Amino acid sequence: MKKYRAKFHVSVQPKEDNLGIKTGIESASLPPQITELISDFMVKIPILIRRGWFTIIDKYPDTENGFDVVLSFDFEKDEDNDWTASCHVDDVDKVDCLILGMTKMIIQEDPVIDELIEMDLDELDLPDSIQHFDPTC
Repeated sequence: MKKYRAKFHVSVQPKEDNLGIKTGIESASLPPQITELISDFMVKIPILIRRGWFTIIDKYPDTENGFDVVLSFDFEKDEDNDWTASCHVDDVDKVDCLILGMTKMIIQEDPVIDELIEMDLDELDLPDSIQHFDPTC
């Protein structure tokens, strides 16, 4: 089976009244299913970081001035033709482990992730036509 590798980058730089969060991906050509998953990471991880910022700096005090995380993923299809992903962090006492946990929840389509994102959107108080925009309409 062919293995696809991708590096997911997250950089967080606290500013006076905001969090600067950048995400990126390093990879060769990826199949559409993996591209869609990585796109989910790039959209959802910044929302989750903003939502849990004070919890993050409580648990990982060294992140208060910002952090950079790079997660290396290997994607491949198993014998049932389902996609599998593997990734690990070297130090479980760093924020890298938390970010990896977030990606795992996104991959597993954990409903908690969507609830947190929905709460974030509700707090923005956007009109329904913007908040629930469906490009297929």
